[in-house]
Amino acid sequence: MANQLGPVSGFILDAEKEPVLFIAGDTVWHKDVNEAIIRYCSDVIILYAGAASSSCIWRLTNLYSKRWGDDLFIMAALMMNPELLPIAFDDAINGQNLERVIALYTEDASMRTQFDELLTGTDAIVSGISRMFLAKPYLKNTVKRSIIAGDIALLIVDWVMELTDSTGQRFTTTGTATNVAKQMADGSWRLHVTNPLGIM
Repeated sequence: MANQLGPVSGFILDAEKEPVLFIAGDTVWHKDVNEAIIRYCSDVIILYAGAASSSCIWRLTNLYSKRWGDDLFIMAALMMNPELLPIAFDDAINGQNLERVIALYTEDASMRTQFDELLTGTDAIVSGISRMFLAKPYLKNTVKRSIIAGDIALLIVDWVMELTDSTGQRFTTTGTATNVAKQMADGSWRLHVTNPLGIM
């Protein structure tokens, strides 16, 4: 039975015009719990917390500690593990939420686009992402490998992106990105270099 359930057991309840409810199973703080919260954008979380550690409560408290306008921005990917940054990036791109995308980057970050354009700094990345949104992107990232050395993380990420061309037709492009994340003074992680074309 445990093998069928996998590492995390829980329930997502989602109804029109109601908050998304995540009922967690009997679990420790685990990256798959973190991923489930990000993936399903949970508004309310119910825990089996009778013996919860202070670190678990701290993380859950800080999940919802920052707001961008009227949108709730999930901070878990920035706090727990750089490997979860691509998941948060998916969510921000697919929701066409520019503020969430920019919040995932350092202020002096660089982005190489899939069209081999180099964008450096917040203003340039804002412009590039805004142009991307015109093509109605849908992105799926899968982390293949990560190497962490101190406050720097190298992330090798397979990606698949659907876009709309000038005729209104959808097409798919794929690749393997070489990304660099940087840990901030507060312990959070942000993307510092994103290179979807990898070593090419």
